[in-house]
Amino acid sequence: GAVYTTVMSNLLVCGRGPALDIGTLALEGLRADGNNYNVHGQEEAVNLGGKSISLAEWRKKSGQDMNSSDALSAAFNDLAPQSVLPSGIDKLMSGVIPEKQDTITLRP
Repeated sequence: GAVYTTVMSNLLVCGRGPALDIGTLALEGLRADGNNYNVHGQEEAVNLGGKSISLAEWRKKSGQDMNSSDALSAAFNDLAPQSVLPSGIDKLMSGVIPEKQDTITLRP
């Protein structure tokens, strides 16, 4: 399973859904920090065990991502998606799990 995983210094840009989708069992040994979560619309940055939560709530629950940010999300939301990202960029940027584009999924 996905335990003892490191998610460090990433720019996570999402057109839909959370930027980080993590099962509660995958918290074992997880190290996450220095990331920039950019989620479009009203979506939350993290899905923890099936519940969408904000970056602040994620920090409180996990102790992770203390030096991470979601500050750019507001700037991205003010722009038309087609003016920011070319078509298909989500496929290019989501090579981790192609069937779950836009999301890094950590589940054991």
